[in-house]
Amino acid sequence: MHHLSSCDIADFYKIFKNIMGITLNAAYLMMVEGIERPFRGTLLQLGRQTILFPYSGLKNLADFLKFPLAPLRDEDAKSDKWMTDKTFFQALGFYEVLSMGSELEGDVEYIWDFNNPVPLYYHEKFDVIHDGGAGEHIFNYPNFLSSVCSMLKVGGRAIHETATSGLWVLCGATHFIL
Repeated sequence: MHHLSSCDIADFYKIFKNIMGITLNAAYLMMVEGIERPFRGTLLQLGRQTILFPYSGLKNLADFLKFPLAPLRDEDAKSDKWMTDKTFFQALGFYEVLSMGSELEGDVEYIWDFNNPVPLYYHEKFDVIHDGGAGEHIFNYPNFLSSVCSMLKVGGRAIHETATSGLWVLCGATHFIL
């Protein structure tokens, strides 16, 4: 068993990075939003997300909601396999899926510390920004929200999803803010 007092932040991140992710409940809320205002363009996810269900679960939910899934581009999305986060967001209709996070996260296109303002280069670049819990780890939260808003294109949307209990996504309940 790991104790926080016996590991540094890098070890903590390695242990817990795959616990947080997108549940079917969160996918449901995203699809409801996507029905009202269809998703398209470029999505920036803050950090990387683990998709906690296979493509078949997404397909069943989409059929139930009559949500039009985009054609799949990845081989990892066969009905009995788990999806990557990029496949998930592409299935919702995004053409491009990018990610931004700290150097501890590794596999992100952009590395940035949201305690600092984002450079002008990132302003008005993204149609939707998905925060699957990165914001709750930022000390300068007003700066974080300001940076998210500045990176959105005019008419863009920010989706902030956070867990509601110490059980995080294991309980399946999330706050969902647009």
